[in-house]
Amino acid sequence: MEITAFKIAISVLVHSVCFASFAYARSDEPSMEQLHYASSEPLRMAQSSMKSFETLAQELDVAVIAFVEKSEQKLHIFLGGEKQFTWDVSTARRGKVTPTGIWSAQWLSEHHRSSLYNNAPMPFSIFYNGNFAIHGTNQVNKLGTPASAGCVRLHPENAKVLFDMVRAAGKSEFRVLITD
Repeated sequence: MEITAFKIAISVLVHSVCFASFAYARSDEPSMEQLHYASSEPLRMAQSSMKSFETLAQELDVAVIAFVEKSEQKLHIFLGGEKQFTWDVSTARRGKVTPTGIWSAQWLSEHHRSSLYNNAPMPFSIFYNGNFAIHGTNQVNKLGTPASAGCVRLHPENAKVLFDMVRAAGKSEFRVLITD
């Protein structure tokens, strides 16, 4: 199956160490399996080269897709290739990093509390890259501005909607794509 959007993304990939123990897809035409396992690597996608979120959602061929635009502090949710929601988020504040790239869900935690930041509540957490997650926040007044330690923060009601979608579809049927 040809995945042209990923060819574009891979062609502008900045080579770095893959955090997963799987092989990095170095081919110009990576297979779906290679893309799945190499998806933890950061992507540097030029906005002029990247296809629209709608086109990518159709080509990714998974049930639930979350596109995070750090520059806009927005999260776009697609279900079955169709856009369902756009929500304000908070990504990393100055001095912190929200990594760019594409990942599957690693694990879900409905009532998670941070082991790194003073037991802070992280309701409806979808972990996608080590300690990085999409989750609810009690600092809803900061949504729409960079304010997190690196995670993608959502209004708790929106986090629950996304969490329930991912839980129903399955972790393997979810992708998060984070762009600058």
